[in-house]
Amino acid sequence: MESLEQQILAFTPTTEPISLKILSLNILAQHLCDGELPAYPYINSKHQSTLQALRQEQLSKFFSEHKSADIFHLQEVGPLDEATVQNAHKSSLGSNFEYIISRSFGGTAKLQLVTIFNTLTLDKISVQDIYFPKKGKLFQFGLALQFRHKMTLETFHSINVHLNGGKTPEDKAIRTEQLKVLIENPIFKERNVVLTGDFNTELDELDGQMKGMGFPFVGPLEEYSPLHNTENRIQERQRDGHSGMAVVRRKIDAVFYCGFKKAAQLVPTANFESLVNSEALDRIESICKLKEDKEAEKQEKADLIKGFKEEIGLNLETNTVNLQVGFPNIYWFSDHLPVGACLTFT
Repeated sequence: MESLEQQILAFTPTTEPISLKILSLNILAQHLCDGELPAYPYINSKHQSTLQALRQEQLSKFFSEHKSADIFHLQEVGPLDEATVQNAHKSSLGSNFEYIISRSFGGTAKLQLVTIFNTLTLDKISVQDIYFPKKGKLFQFGLALQFRHKMTLETFHSINVHLNGGKTPEDKAIRTEQLKVLIENPIFKERNVVLTGDFNTELDELDGQMKGMGFPFVGPLEEYSPLHNTENRIQERQRDGHSGMAVVRRKIDAVFYCGFKKAAQLVPTANFESLVNSEALDRIESICKLKEDKEAEKQEKADLIKGFKEEIGLNLETNTVNLQVGFPNIYWFSDHLPVGACLTFT
């Protein structure tokens, strides 16, 4: 059986002409790995240098496998990741690829956006940082670049976004406001636009919001579906008002476009859920929802979580076999999968 890494590093074959090849990936910030059970479960913050070396090696391989790409959009580049990404970029892509990082942090976790593009195929015209005001501060959630395609002389915008995470009503309201900030940007009056990144939103919800706000990405939901992956993970840290173990899933990473026609896409992994053990996720999610109003209930929940972790080997540093149960991250360095498209101008 092919590993996850072997499965995802290929595009569908195409005989159509390709003007543009774009890849997007949330790399999972290194300082957030500690506590993410499926991501490097046997390496924690005490082994930062080992983790950094592993991630650089895997990012370098990812870049090497896709040297034909015109644009890489990366999300969740944390304070420990910039050197890792830059080193991987230099060693695998070389001087023909230019590296652009967002000027400000996107949220309290100090996450940044990175766009890497091929200077042999694209001329950079402009760079625009996109911000959202939150609690008196400006947080950057978008990085937009305008390019001229050297062969066709067509101009276009390619936007890299990382919308606000979280499940609370406030989090959802912030994501909606961020989409409003985007659609009000004059970029969306242009003919050729690519919007890609981590949207932290379920696909049907995002589709409805985009249509309601007038985003120029036409077509039914089915036409979006081949160009997205969903995020799935089990986490064990304080987030979304919850302290302890929780399940995150069905939030999408996607490529949306107008002024282009799709020639090919990254396959065969169309959906992260096809790679995970949904039964295991359902089970831990049901445990996480148990009440803890009484001490006995707290103890019962703790025992169930402990039993689940022992059963699948998450507490054993040397055990990598059971870790594969339900968690593809044993093969891959992030809790997201890359999404990509080969496009041609219309």
